[in-house]
Amino acid sequence: MRSPKRSVTITAVAVALVVGVAGCSASDPDPDPTTTAASTQEPSGEPTSDVVASPAPDGFQLATAPASGFRLALPSEWSAVEIETVMEDPQILALLDDVAARLGASADQLVGAGLDLIAVGADGDNVNVTRPNPGSLTAPGVEGQIRAQLMSAFSANDITISQVTTAVGPAMVASYTASMMGATVHQVQIYQQVTSSEISVITVTHGDLDAAKALADVIVDTLQPRRG
Repeated sequence: MRSPKRSVTITAVAVALVVGVAGCSASDPDPDPTTTAASTQEPSGEPTSDVVASPAPDGFQLATAPASGFRLALPSEWSAVEIETVMEDPQILALLDDVAARLGASADQLVGAGLDLIAVGADGDNVNVTRPNPGSLTAPGVEGQIRAQLMSAFSANDITISQVTTAVGPAMVASYTASMMGATVHQVQIYQQVTSSEISVITVTHGDLDAAKALADVIVDTLQPRRG
């Protein structure tokens, strides 16, 4: 039987799917200025950065998110998870249905964002990466839209959002605490611009907020374009 903590943190994998679609995409039938600006950008081209990525620190190894086109450092003892297996988890499907109803969307729309990478620790703490979805961090109102989506979808509180630049390009980092499936979870999301019109979302879920932030800092420092 799965432990309660593992259930909560694995279920939280669905969070990145929601924000990847609802927070930064142009799928709204009546788009606001944020999504309009994102959709009018050229679909090709990669962001540029003068930042040099740090090497993976001791106890970490680089993992690749193939569709997103970047690598990031994750704890060496963490294991990759089959994405198809996770998306068949009834708790994840139940969470998707609940969140979709709050956002006025369908679970199929949320799943459509797709996952690129999932890695899980022994205690169920995890990192997941969405495949690239339409969006631009330079569009007006993006920070406010991210904050509003986190609050409406997950009753998130203690939200802090900052802008950073990684070796991949511009990014935003949002940390918050949310209630899911009757339990408190701590998350940090990194919204990484991967092309001029696409964003991948990296979600760190941990039982401790400070630990989630520390892991997110390592990811931000080590994010780098995939070579070859």
